[in-house]
Amino acid sequence: MKNKILLVGGGTGGHIVPVYNIYQFLKKADSKLKVYIVGSGAEIEKQFFADSPDYFILKTGKFQRYLIIENIWQLVLLIYGLAQALRLLTRIRPKIIFTKGSFVSLPIVFWARILRIPYFIHESDAVIGRANKFAARGAKKVFTGFPVDNYKSVEKSKLEFVGQIINNEVRETKLSKFDFGFSNSNAVIFVTGGSLGALNINRNVFRALPELLPKYNLIHQTGVQGFVEAIEVRAKLSESMRRSYFIADFLSSTISDDRKSAAMREADLVIARAGATSVAEIALAGKPMILIPYPYASGDHQTKNAEILRKEKACVIITDRELNSDILASTINKLFEDKSKMREMSKSAKKCFPENAVNIIGKEIIDCL
Repeated sequence: MKNKILLVGGGTGGHIVPVYNIYQFLKKADSKLKVYIVGSGAEIEKQFFADSPDYFILKTGKFQRYLIIENIWQLVLLIYGLAQALRLLTRIRPKIIFTKGSFVSLPIVFWARILRIPYFIHESDAVIGRANKFAARGAKKVFTGFPVDNYKSVEKSKLEFVGQIINNEVRETKLSKFDFGFSNSNAVIFVTGGSLGALNINRNVFRALPELLPKYNLIHQTGVQGFVEAIEVRAKLSESMRRSYFIADFLSSTISDDRKSAAMREADLVIARAGATSVAEIALAGKPMILIPYPYASGDHQTKNAEILRKEKACVIITDRELNSDILASTINKLFEDKSKMREMSKSAKKCFPENAVNIIGKEIIDCL
């Protein structure tokens, strides 16, 4: 058990990318450490851990609000997940556990508390999630993505504001410039709905293309679900517009293939949902941003994330309900017409988050071995 560490998180890029960043730090810090990962089996996890013999998939239930019949099945899955989690912990026997939250963490944390295995958690969002709220009671420490005043339900002595778990080594590595195929020097807009995409953002970007592409170059991360439609939309554009519109289902973010950071470096403006990791990446890159919070996020946490940044004058918010192609294009045009506001947003964004969360969390995990 002396050098065994278990990292837990999965389902979306907002969970698995931070876990991957901690994993990379630990392996680099001490090659003798045995680091295991437990995820949900989501497709994005395979891009990071598919080839690792120390990656395990835990199938468990995820309760949905107001769906009583569906939740009966989810309860069955949770019971199965609890049994599977106990087998994994008995097999791995970790000395310390780190979890990013999400439904996959609940069975692991449940047994960790019973078996008295110490664990840390990290809460990315300004509103603590249900899984982390349960986990916080027995955690050694709760690392937070936003200032600790946002987490009044957690014992204050356990809280430590470290910012988001972003790999600065990847972000700061000087890579060769990725060629997005643009044939002019127009300003660049990077649009992303996160690893899974955002249907409402995608559709309104598609409708706004005739207004935007003559004036701007667009890098559009559509997510897997929106990529086929994006290909069809792009094929119908004129040749000159196609040269100003780069599309991808997912932009990778590893040292060997860091197209996401390349897109961030190129961008003069970023349009995104308000997931915690996404807004921190944009902020630390010092980019002005238009945030369109996902309205159905648990506890409406994306709106809370965005409001904190707007209070710091680091972003403009468009609600998902009011979003349409005209409002989107108008908001973009107004920002580019006000260069001083863009500069102020960029300056303010850089001050919103600490930069060394990976190091702080990684070193604390190692110190507990």
